[in-house]
Parts: sequence; structure tokens; C-alpha cells
Amino acid sequence: MSIQILTSAPGGYVNIKPSDIVSADHWRMTDDVRVRFFNGDFVIVSGDTASRLRRLGIISTMLK
Repeated sequence: MSIQILTSAPGGYVNIKPSDIVSADHWRMTDDVRVRFFNGDFVIVSGDTASRLRRLGIISTMLK
């Protein structure tokens, strides 16, 4: 399963596989969230996108 999310990356949208996510944490005292992958890459997503990922149960256990 792959999900399309809006990120700060060039081009805006990326497709991610939830199984590739290794961690998620808050980014620089903002609502933005850094989502890290097993291959070492990461994307910064907005608070709205992070809320969507939380509701889907993808990063709910990673963020306090």
C-alpha cells in the first residue's frame, strides 16, 4: 500500500509506503513533522498532513 502526501520536497507530492517509515518526530518547534525512512531519507510534512497520517494510524505511535 502506498499513500500520496504533500511535503516540503521539490515537486510537493511524494508517494510513501507506511512500512518504510522508521520514525517520526516534531521538526524545529513547529507543527511540522519529520518522517524518516529505513533508507535514511526523510521528508518534512505539515501539521495537517501529520494529522492525516496519525488518523490513518501510520505514525500515531511515534509522536507524543
